Amino acid sequence: MTYISTIDTTNKNNSHTIAIDFFLEKSNNSECLTILDVGCSEGYLGGYFKTLGHTVIGVEMNPKAAKKAREVLDFVYNGSIKDYFTEYNDEKFDAIFFGDVLEHIADPNEVLEICHKHLNKNGFIIASLPNVAHAAIRVLLLEGRWEYSDLGILDRTHLRFFTKDSARLLFEQAHYDIERIGQVHLPIELVGQLCNLNLNQKYIDLVSNLVSDEPDAMVFQNIFLAEPRRENAVRIVAYVPNKDLSLYDIRIKNPLDNWKNRYNGGIRYRDYNEIRLDDLYWGDVFVFQRSGGEYILNLMSVLQKHGKKCVFELDDLLTEIPDFLAHHKMSSDTLNTYLEVITKADLVTTTTQRLADKFLEMNPLVCCIPNCTESFGLPLAKHSSQLTNKITLVVASSDRVLVDFLAPALLKIQANYSANYEIFVIGPPGDYLESYGIKITRSDLVSHTDFKKLLSGLINPVGLIPLDNSVFSSCKSPIKFFDYALAGMPVICSNVPPYSDYVINGETGVLVNNDTDSWVTAILKLGDSFELRNLLAQKAIEYVNQSFSLDVAGDAWQSVVNKLAISRAEDVALLKPETYQVGILKTAIDANGIHLEVKTSVSRIFRQLLSPAVYLKIYRVIRTEGFSGLLQRLKRI
Repeated sequence: MTYISTIDTTNKNNSHTIAIDFFLEKSNNSECLTILDVGCSEGYLGGYFKTLGHTVIGVEMNPKAAKKAREVLDFVYNGSIKDYFTEYNDEKFDAIFFGDVLEHIADPNEVLEICHKHLNKNGFIIASLPNVAHAAIRVLLLEGRWEYSDLGILDRTHLRFFTKDSARLLFEQAHYDIERIGQVHLPIELVGQLCNLNLNQKYIDLVSNLVSDEPDAMVFQNIFLAEPRRENAVRIVAYVPNKDLSLYDIRIKNPLDNWKNRYNGGIRYRDYNEIRLDDLYWGDVFVFQRSGGEYILNLMSVLQKHGKKCVFELDDLLTEIPDFLAHHKMSSDTLNTYLEVITKADLVTTTTQRLADKFLEMNPLVCCIPNCTESFGLPLAKHSSQLTNKITLVVASSDRVLVDFLAPALLKIQANYSANYEIFVIGPPGDYLESYGIKITRSDLVSHTDFKKLLSGLINPVGLIPLDNSVFSSCKSPIKFFDYALAGMPVICSNVPPYSDYVINGETGVLVNNDTDSWVTAILKLGDSFELRNLLAQKAIEYVNQSFSLDVAGDAWQSVVNKLAISRAEDVALLKPETYQVGILKTAIDANGIHLEVKTSVSRIFRQLLSPAVYLKIYRVIRTEGFSGLLQRLKRI
């Protein structure tokens, strides 16, 4: 019972918080999962997951800690993990946690291999491991010492010691793919105090100078998110601008998760600032969402030279942005680069056929992957006169949308029927409506999942979807109609594409012209008839569930994979990652026509294409040996 802790999710430099974030990312806010917490101690981490509604089984060697954990968790086994697996041979879990445990096991590789049969489909492992290469341990060795302690990296009960690379190798040899690595960083002095190392300041200063440009030198713990390797699976790496945006969930994560689970694929999601060499080696297909700058062109060129396939994902007609969205317009140079990315991509994906048609002249291989959605078991919005007689008119958008033709209608409704209607606005449209003098209830933008939850909690809602008739807007996706439908909300939409392409007027929704009288008439008609609202909502639910479930998007991604005709050439697929890194470097130099004297351009490309550790090593070689020295080293390898 040496390690006892509390959970503080506000501290992001903490192995528990990183593990929790990994879990939430992987579980995708799913319903109750079954978790095995190995080395659960008194149940503090497992107890946190219990508060989220999950089932947690604990394994703990210390009998006193196991007894305490039984007060918190669903079941606790007092003994080793190998004994547990022997006794409960048929148990399976959605997630297995090893919180600073594997280093206490004589053969962690064997345990990880056993875990394969105890993971459900789509199951995963999260494990934290202390980093024996921390600078504090180097100080200790420089002093000629190796002394065990009661806590920390040199805990006297540790049977194995790991660096990041040796831990990565442990998982790879046990047939796991590592999706993410989180890190806890602590300075030398703090680690010395925590582990009672009594370090000499002279050697601390010396080591600090030596490792100043080494990004992993202050890593106290590495936290790994891994899942069983899917043999012969097509592997997709998806790069996105921001994982906090609903657009990431709608266009990338939800459909690709569906594809992965139903077609046995492999997937990694990365922000654009997370471009790492091991992903470039691992992936077969690389998806680039929205961003199309010069660095994407460079990276696509490198990947394509190595037989990889590049997909450019577009959800809006960003090449023809209307004046009211001028803040999204690109400069001429940026636009030209953007168009070049579209042209050079192996395939372009879009949300609707209208949008796909716009890019067919630039790239003959354009696939429509429709925006699809699911309710994830959320309750429907309530339609009841017993709870309230008021109708909630809902207007929502993640960006500016023209509502100048809707505002007079809402003002008229509010002036004449204020007792019967309230107006609820999510996002930027609230600014304009308030400035127009309309009284509204507002909500900030929320995630796609929270948006669905928010809709399901409304009473007597009617979704209003205003849209102008610009070419840009006509190429948008009707995802808002889909989300409203699955929340049990009837909708009134502008009678323009894309809504006129998808909404069946009077059956799955109401289409209106963009004038005041048409909007007022439609709102009053739905407000006066519970039967009509209920009928429209039920028909819309049936339509969306049948035609736009996530399975449709998953199937569309498999169609993309088939069209790309993935082929792993032997001279590429069998390369070791370190050899592949050299190939990446050589191709990056060749592909961009770099001359050795143009140091700044090479430096910029290296920073964009390489991990910090690799870049720093290259930079040191260039600084001490020049570019000729770098090329000589590449040739020797």
